[in-house]
Amino acid sequence: HGVICSLQEYPVDFDSSWAQGRKAWEVWLAAFDAWDHERKRLCEVYLRLGEDKDAAEAAELARGKFPKAPSMPESVVALYQAAYDGDVVALADMLEDEEIDICCKDHNLQTPLMFAAVSGSLECVEYLVDMGADIAAVDNTEETALDLALARHGEKSPQHPVILYLHSVKAPRGPGKKSRPYT
Repeated sequence: HGVICSLQEYPVDFDSSWAQGRKAWEVWLAAFDAWDHERKRLCEVYLRLGEDKDAAEAAELARGKFPKAPSMPESVVALYQAAYDGDVVALADMLEDEEIDICCKDHNLQTPLMFAAVSGSLECVEYLVDMGADIAAVDNTEETALDLALARHGEKSPQHPVILYLHSVKAPRGPGKKSRPYT
């Protein structure tokens, strides 16, 4: 009944001349942006076709046309996971590698500090800030780590340790919609 569609992952050329000297996450993010732009362009093209199609016809039309999003480098995924899991030992081990960028960003422009703040891991937040994480970085909705911590923990626990710590290091609020006043 279902149509199986095998899609190829969008290519990421880490060895290109453009990629030389850039961090792996920057190259991946540029490839992700290119994939997203191409996906949106193809959607527009197919919408303009304007004719009704059944599921099989639609799948056939899309087969090979919409590549899967590029995969984030495994070391970067592990960094985000450790930050979210509150695993400061794993964070410390990973950040010994000069190729790992503490200020890397995912497809939503979120940083490992933002993941640690959302998870509520004070130990990871403190460690990342001590290691040079950008407390003023904003994501694609213009929110900072403090905004995200307030949105996740602020109503239930306005004195949450992560919120208090981010205030103590003068972490700014972003201009996004979550940046509403908190006490």
